[in-house]
Amino acid sequence: MNKPKPKYKQFKKSLPSNLANTPERKYNMKRNWKESGKPKDFNDAMKREEPMFEKVYHPEEGKSYYHAGSVGPKSGKFLKPKRHVSTYKELEGFKSVPKEERTGTKVVSRGRKWQYKEKTAREMNRPGVDKRSEKRIDRGIAMSKKAEAKQQAKQKPKLKASNPPKRKK
Repeated sequence: MNKPKPKYKQFKKSLPSNLANTPERKYNMKRNWKESGKPKDFNDAMKREEPMFEKVYHPEEGKSYYHAGSVGPKSGKFLKPKRHVSTYKELEGFKSVPKEERTGTKVVSRGRKWQYKEKTAREMNRPGVDKRSEKRIDRGIAMSKKAEAKQQAKQKPKLKASNPPKRKK
């Protein structure tokens, strides 16, 4: 008797609302699901040796939410688009490692997303990152931070200018 193949739609329905309601264009959950071995549901994804999600506390809301990784565990492809509000955090993490220590990995731009790739033998002979890639990464960080600022501005309640009460004569 064969086991039924896990279905992505069933998996997506089992996720907490903050993950289930995220559109694929903002986060590629399907790629993450495939690269994580196609767990059948949220509980299965959490029981893995490398859980797909982690619980993160948001002090401004006083709540905890589950978050998924920014990069595919096998492919090294970013699961968020370049303009995502938190992509810059991953890129800044990469840049925080001194150039001399970034021996085998580089970040490349692929369409709407970034990707970690292994350096070629020719690139291994050149330490660090070439200037053009460095500029692309800096632009990517700026784009993502701009998107985050835009999102935060939308979330802040707009205060109406209150008119002082008119005096009766």
